[in-house]
Amino acid sequence: MKHISILFLLLSQALLSSSQVTSVAPVTQNMSQGIQNGFKVLVPEGNQKDVQRAWEKLMKEYGGKTSKVQKSDDLLSSNVLIPSLEDTAIEVYSNFNATPDGVYVNIFVKSGTVYYNYNSDKSPAIQTILKKFATSTAYDAVSKRLSQESKELDKLEKEKKNLVKDKESYEKEIKRAKETIEK
Repeated sequence: MKHISILFLLLSQALLSSSQVTSVAPVTQNMSQGIQNGFKVLVPEGNQKDVQRAWEKLMKEYGGKTSKVQKSDDLLSSNVLIPSLEDTAIEVYSNFNATPDGVYVNIFVKSGTVYYNYNSDKSPAIQTILKKFATSTAYDAVSKRLSQESKELDKLEKEKKNLVKDKESYEKEIKRAKETIEK
């Protein structure tokens, strides 16, 4: 019963985390190309390394090649082709900031020489992509945590079983010792 209740608790945590994905917000921030307008979203429960890998994978799915910008914490995904955004390849700069709440992903989308801002006509498409990314990445993080916790629970249950077995053995030994003393 405890096993079921713990799994239920962890699954509810997974659902709560994916519902914690806040809306995409505008950001004006200093990045490798100066102060630019962009977008940010929180990926709850994620760690920076896993979120960054997931972002690189997403950019690769759009045909982009991601590399680190020298002398900066930014990543540059070049030749990204997102049909819902542009017919031509774009550049996406990204950076990741770990916090106790999760990881903030900041992206700056550049088409030609123009960076899209929150009020551009392309903003809804960018927000949709970021929300889907944040939700799926948070879900993956919680699933990974659930798997780790399930393994830990199984290990503790096995340890408990061994302790119960040892206790029964010790109780039998005590009972035999008492019988021997009474004789």
